[in-house]
Amino acid sequence: MRTTLRNGLRVTVILCVVLSAIEACGFDLSLSIGGAFVPAAWVNDQIAEYGIRYHELIKPIEYALSGRLGLRIPDWSFWRATTRLGLDLRTVSRMTEGGRFSADLLGFSAGADVLLGKLIPAIDVIAYLASYDAPERDVVSLSGWGIGLRLGISYRQSISPNLAVEIGVQGDVARIKLDGDRNGGASDAILDLSGIGASIGMVWRGW
Repeated sequence: MRTTLRNGLRVTVILCVVLSAIEACGFDLSLSIGGAFVPAAWVNDQIAEYGIRYHELIKPIEYALSGRLGLRIPDWSFWRATTRLGLDLRTVSRMTEGGRFSADLLGFSAGADVLLGKLIPAIDVIAYLASYDAPERDVVSLSGWGIGLRLGISYRQSISPNLAVEIGVQGDVARIKLDGDRNGGASDAILDLSGIGASIGMVWRGW
């Protein structure tokens, strides 16, 4: 119990320090989650072949889950556009009797947005690191990297002087070549998690 309280106190102190630094520098910090309809064609081909091979009926993947930690820097502005940076995650998975299919995109994004009242259109270029893992009995593990693009527009509603809720829609181009097997093989697979989706998140405004 004491350890839990100490850890909770440490987290609270660190969070307060981070928020104070953000407020002092005038940054906006955002955290959002969302989902999108995606083709995931190559992954679904692997799932279908796996189902035939092991006599298992498995539904194809139709959507991806996403998350983003973003930083908006008002001091880095040009005309009406403001620079934004982010860490992005896009993931799909499907559980089978023999284990889990999973494919993930972890990315660093850089882009710009424009404040039009409560509406915020934005564009981001994303450098993705991709990974794919088949169920354990297939022993297939691939990786690769590539560039993606996101266009989006969000609506921001303030709920306090520094805190706001943001709801958005985005279109992503996220088509990454899986060009290497982490176990030493090779692959010409394409992980396509492009799609149109929605997100919701919180924004801490440092101004």
